[in-house]
Amino acid sequence: MKNEMKEIQNSTIEFYASATKIHALPPPVPAQQAMPEWWYKAEQTVNGGLWEDGLPPGGTFKKCQPFTDALRMGYIIPLWQDFAYGHRNNDDDDPDIIMNWGRGVYPFEDQDRTRAGDIEDPVVKKGWDSWKDIEGVEEGIYPDASFSFSNPWIIRTPPGYSCLFTAPINGEDPRLRLFTGVVQTDTYFNYINFFFGIRKGAPLQGFFKKGMPLVQVIPFKREEWTLTTNSIKVDSPEFNHHMNVVREFSTHIEGGYKKHHGCPVVFK
Repeated sequence: MKNEMKEIQNSTIEFYASATKIHALPPPVPAQQAMPEWWYKAEQTVNGGLWEDGLPPGGTFKKCQPFTDALRMGYIIPLWQDFAYGHRNNDDDDPDIIMNWGRGVYPFEDQDRTRAGDIEDPVVKKGWDSWKDIEGVEEGIYPDASFSFSNPWIIRTPPGYSCLFTAPINGEDPRLRLFTGVVQTDTYFNYINFFFGIRKGAPLQGFFKKGMPLVQVIPFKREEWTLTTNSIKVDSPEFNHHMNVVREFSTHIEGGYKKHHGCPVVFK
């Protein structure tokens, strides 16, 4: 018994930027076109692909289809310009983080100015006190090293669709703690900025290069859901469905899940 898939509707997600800036911006792309380099370099099997004791080699994470499907979901917003960061004191436990880009440096002369969506001033300081009580933040991010990328893109989705904004799934930059959020992009036609912090343990100076995958955008339909918990009884439709899946899966040495259950959603 195979799952009957409903016909998948084709929806459009739109990215808008200022006409005076769009030519300088690396465009958003489907996530499958921005797979991380380490994924391509990784081996598909352990033990160098060699058989051992008459058995084929086991697969690596690269053969885990749910892992790869998560990487391929939605769209990637690349970083729109180079950034450098460093610290201005000799205290590694409490560094004074400074952000630098091609035409500017943080701290600004006037730290209260709003620069949302302004590519000339693409990062703003976020008040630490309003974020530090999130569990793990104070322990995991350098004190006061909390900022917000001023995203130059406005995103629009069809009525009833929102977007999840998060660090690239299974592949975020280990120096950044980028916070996840959901925005009703069908009605909120405005810039959406991305709060982040520099993680403790990260090098105290470095570059974030223009074009690096920064944010994964996953559109989804808003629907009302109800949770239930149920037992699976022998010979029930659910039991038979489960056993059919198990029998089907067991006929493959590898690739069974990908063949029969891999993500059918296409982002282009």
